[in-house]
Amino acid sequence: MRWPGFLTSLKGAAWGVAVTTSVGCGAGSAGVGSVGPGSFVDEANLLRTTLAARDRDRDPGPDIELLAPKLFAEANAELALAQAARTTGDALGGELHGERAFALYQQSVAGSRFERASKDLAMTSHTLADASSRARTYAAQRVTLDREADDLEKRLRVAREADLPLASGPADPERERARRVAAESLLTQAHLLCGAARLASPQAPGLEDAEAAVTRLAKQVGFAKVGPTIDLTARARAACLMSLAKGQRGHERDSDPSDGLLNELAQGAATAKGTASGLEPARDERGVVVTLRGLFASPTDAQLTPEADASIRALGRVAAAHREFAVQIVVHDSKAPSPQLNQANQKRGEAVARAFTSGESGGIDASRVKVEQAGSMAPVVDPNDSQRRERNARVEFVFVASTR
Repeated sequence: MRWPGFLTSLKGAAWGVAVTTSVGCGAGSAGVGSVGPGSFVDEANLLRTTLAARDRDRDPGPDIELLAPKLFAEANAELALAQAARTTGDALGGELHGERAFALYQQSVAGSRFERASKDLAMTSHTLADASSRARTYAAQRVTLDREADDLEKRLRVAREADLPLASGPADPERERARRVAAESLLTQAHLLCGAARLASPQAPGLEDAEAAVTRLAKQVGFAKVGPTIDLTARARAACLMSLAKGQRGHERDSDPSDGLLNELAQGAATAKGTASGLEPARDERGVVVTLRGLFASPTDAQLTPEADASIRALGRVAAAHREFAVQIVVHDSKAPSPQLNQANQKRGEAVARAFTSGESGGIDASRVKVEQAGSMAPVVDPNDSQRRERNARVEFVFVASTR
């Protein structure tokens, strides 16, 4: 079978046959004779027969008559003219029509393949679009399920807090002292949880009652006989946690922004690793927590080191870029509280807040920041460990997802 690349040479051969015949027989002679087995008429006819046979055998290739009907009809017409010309002895006319028929059959094959490919592409695009749509739906459902799972986990945690054991009975003096320390620690946690709840949503359900209970118990601290019991402080903590959970649940977003913030801060922590004030991001019941240590020039000073000032300002710019969070700044100490130490820690908190809200690129609005004092009531290592207890001196930046 001949292909389009041979059409020019074949056309020249056809003209040569016609001229030779004309010279041998005289101009206008009708008896030009056959052009031989390699003529375009034969090739076109063979190609037409092959295509028809393939259609009869139901070849899985393109249906030419359906996909390129105009070209196929033109090819049939040219072949008919070629055969008619051959029958009347017009060899040149037959070859010219045969050449055109052959070319049109080839074009109809190419055209049908193009149409088939276009239809396949359209079908594939439709299938891909449908699959992409389903993937987006599944992704949205996954986000919803993850959010619901997080919410259920929070509810379970709150329920466990609320399901307190029976009231504590009398104990020996040593155990009672341990209970008082635990009660004061629980009261500190309750205070911080209620503070986070107010940052998250000032109208959080049950917040005012929880805060009133914390304030009432705080007035009893330091009195051995009437000090806050571990049972009451545990209930106060549970009430503050429940208020925080309800306040945040009442204004749910499509996705939890805390995950993205934690990832961003973790990358910053990797960059700052090895520095005195390197980030230590984590999560707790309040939100995303960044812990900084070694911020001050001396243990009794409220002046930030240049490195600490730069770190805090950079963190303030992160907070400014995530306005869906309010920030609770908590100053912790490694020593037992005293009036002088409390005053120093108050100044330290104010210095940290000033740096945090005045970054070069615009820190977070001061109205979205609250400084809290935890003293030594929330240690992370044993306060009696002289080698490690300085780690209890730290400043926490708690990013609380806010509805304000």
